[in-house]
Amino acid sequence: MAQKMSIKKENLCPKCGSPYSYVEERKVGNNIYYYAVHYSKIKGKRRKRYCYLGPKSYVNVARTHEDLGLSFKGQIQNNRAIAYLRQILNYLKNEAKEEEKQEAITLIKKFLEEVS
Repeated sequence: MAQKMSIKKENLCPKCGSPYSYVEERKVGNNIYYYAVHYSKIKGKRRKRYCYLGPKSYVNVARTHEDLGLSFKGQIQNNRAIAYLRQILNYLKNEAKEEEKQEAITLIKKFLEEVS
């Protein structure tokens, strides 16, 4: 069943760049998929157009990254980059080999220098 939801950001579709009215959520099987709903008038008639925004989470892709503890989110999810960073840091802290940890520390230090 389709469900309406709103997202935080301007109401510009990330797919086509046009304004949209709302985001529709559709459950299919065990996953949820998002669609931006666009309304327009053509020759006096109101038209409805959908842009597919992707799934809530990428189940099949995630399976190939389980060893890193990564859980991929759909484009519509807020703060997903931060969620990915937290997952990667958790992996590095608890699972990574020493050489991976050292390389991560070098990259983090470089990042901090660049943004300071």
